[in-house]
Amino acid sequence: MASAGHSIVKEDPSLTRDGSNSAIINRNNNDYFRRLSIKRATQAKEIEMEKLKCEVSELKDLVKQLISVQQNNLSK
Repeated sequence: MASAGHSIVKEDPSLTRDGSNSAIINRNNNDYFRRLSIKRATQAKEIEMEKLKCEVSELKDLVKQLISVQQNNLSK
């Protein structure tokens, strides 16, 4: 049942339209919590990807330093 100021959306009864600003509101808690879970997982993956990018960058810098040291040793 829609609360005061809200009307049920015809296409999906789990959705209501707010009468004051016409916003669509999902009343299905399972969908809401599923979406939050997906959002958290996506954010965790993005953070992990950034960490991996930093680590790869550090490794590249170390390899470049090693190559530079070896080249200097060979040229002596």
